[in-house]
Order: sequence, then C-alpha cells, then structure tokens
Amino acid sequence: MTAFKNLNIEPNTEWNTVINILLWTIGALVSFWVTFAAYQIVIADEKLSLFRALRSISRKQYFLGLWIVVLVNAVFLGAFALFIIPAVVLWVALLFPLVVFFAENRKGLDALARSGQLVKGYWWQIIGRTILFGIISWILPLALLFGLTFGFAFYGTTNLLLSTLILTIGPQIIFVLYASYIAGPLGLTWFYILYRELAQKLPAQDYLPSAQKRNIYLLLAVLGGTATVLLMGYALFFAPPPTLEQEGIDPGTFINDKPVATMDEMGIVDIGETPQTRDLKRESDLKSLQLALELYHSRYGNYPVALQLTRSTSEFISALGLLRIDGTIGAIPLDPKSDEDWYYGYESDGQQYRLTARLEEPYDRSVQCDPAVVDICIFAVASAFGISEPAVIPE
Repeated sequence: MTAFKNLNIEPNTEWNTVINILLWTIGALVSFWVTFAAYQIVIADEKLSLFRALRSISRKQYFLGLWIVVLVNAVFLGAFALFIIPAVVLWVALLFPLVVFFAENRKGLDALARSGQLVKGYWWQIIGRTILFGIISWILPLALLFGLTFGFAFYGTTNLLLSTLILTIGPQIIFVLYASYIAGPLGLTWFYILYRELAQKLPAQDYLPSAQKRNIYLLLAVLGGTATVLLMGYALFFAPPPTLEQEGIDPGTFINDKPVATMDEMGIVDIGETPQTRDLKRESDLKSLQLALELYHSRYGNYPVALQLTRSTSEFISALGLLRIDGTIGAIPLDPKSDEDWYYGYESDGQQYRLTARLEEPYDRSVQCDPAVVDICIFAVASAFGISEPAVIPE
C-alpha cells in the first residue's frame, strides 16, 4: 500500500486493470513457451530435459507456433459467428495443428488443413477415445482428490479457519498441480500417440495441401478475427457500465452509484452533544458499513473474516481494512465516545456477519428495548442485506 501512496495511485483503479492485463499477457506467453517445449520433448527421438527443450525453441519457431494458436482460436470464433459448423466437428478437425507443426514442420493454414485431413474418416473413433481418456485422466482422479479434500475439511478437522482455507484454496491448488504435472504431460503424450497412429495411415509425404481447405480456414479466421476486434471495441468504447442491479446491489441503498458516506466522511464531526445525536451517528455508521460489506461480498463472494468479536479498536479497523483497500468505503467509522465501554463490534466467518453498536437512548422504532429496564441496549445489523435485528444484552 505504501508503494501505491508514493506513486499517488489509488487501489481499485484503471491501473489495476492495466497491471492485471500485463501480468496475464506475460504469464500466457511463458505458458506457450513451456507448452511448445513439452511438444519438443514428446516428439523428439532422444531424451530431452525441459531446460534443453526450452532452449531449443527458436524465436522464429515460437512465433510460428503462436501464430497457429491464434489461427485455431480465430477459426473457432469465425465458425461460431456463422452458426454453421458444429463445435464438436471443428474441435476434432483442429486437434493436431501444433503436433503437425512440430512433427512435420507445416506452418500456418497448412498445419490446420493437415490436421483436418488426418482425422477425416475417423471422427467417431477419435471422439470415443477422447471421451474415455478424459474420464480416466481428469474426471475420476479429480473427483477422488476433491472428495478427499472436502472430506478432510468437514470431518478431519474441527478448526474453522483451517476448514475455510482448505475449502477455498485447496481445490484450486489441487487442480493446478494435477493439470501441470500429471494431466498435462499425459494429454500431450496421448495426442502424439494418436497423431502417429493417424499419420501412419496417411504419411506426410503423401499429403497434398488443399487450396480449398486452406481458403475455408482462412475465411473463418478472418471472420473470427474481425468479430473479436469489433467485440473488444464495443466493450471498450460503447458498452454501458454494469448497472447496480447487475452487480446484485439494491439501487435504493446508493447515492450517485457510491455507498452512502458515513457522517464523518460528510464532514459532520461535532455530533456528540446529546445521546440522541450520538445514537443517530452509530446507526448511520453501521448502515454504511453494511452497504460496504454487501458490495464487497457481491464482488468477491465473501466478507472480511473476523472469527472472534472485534471492538472499535485497531483490531476492528484491521478486520475491516479490506473495505478501504477495495475502495468500498473511505474510512472505518468508530464510536463517537471513543471509550472502551462504547464500541462497534464486528464478527464474521466469511459467509455471514454481525455488526453491533451500543446505544445510549434508542428511540429508533427498530430497536425494541428500554434503557431504563436494562443496562445495555445493542443495535445489531446482520448479513441479510437491508435487515436489522435488535438485541438486548445485560451488562
């Protein structure tokens, strides 16, 4: 956060989008490099290490492979735009362009056309074997791993924090590791074995490039590329911003598309003259925190976690600090008395929360309690959006 402040860049701005796009692009380029090296390892007659395979990919070979990836995706988009070619047919026809490129050194549209010729007449065999391979290599192992993960989270530990961590990040870690070190290499090897079997029936030296096939793929690629540029242009320059309803937020709870500000943020700071005005600020602060919490939940699917009740202290501010980082609220409000006996409370397991404030003279009709009868009256706001619930807690 210090770096952001020094650069005068606020979190959750356009800079975040630029940085995310840049990181995603770098990650994708490195991923393609590793994928091309994996093809070299599978196809090579001699044993290659990953390091040697990475070094063997020349700059020209890298960009030619990248061009084939772009062509395949553009052809898919063009076919879908025309709604004339079934997805499964096109998927089978374009199973082997990269294998053809590395094994036969066929470039661009020739690699696509050669892939289509290899599978001609073997559609159902390829589909059946692919489905079987997917069940064996993906569905069954992942179902077993996820089942073990959820079983341990629910029955193997009584620690709530550990269970939450396992359920939130455990499946993601398992999927990444399994895809990277088991399913990925198995898939490449399986595709190459299938390619060799088909190539024996139609050897590379007997293949004659078809101008008609090339032109069809070229037309589809141009249509797909044009559609992509038009959609990106529309999204960047013409598409209206998402409405509050699309964000899952009630428009009635916002002013000018922003969460209602706390009284401190509106400049009303000297309101501690009477118990009534202090109570008014307390209820206003809790409603502002409620709106910020619900907006945060609509974006990320969870609330900031505070497994134990935290009061209006630095610990309280720390628990709700994500709201400030995310920009959903300008400042975390505190009780106007700033006394240990007068506080705001927050407690959440990430899926539900409860905000509380101690009131002095609760004349609000939603708080059904009499300070003359009990020592402490608590105004509470729960995680059901827009619903408050009173509670009376004796001292």
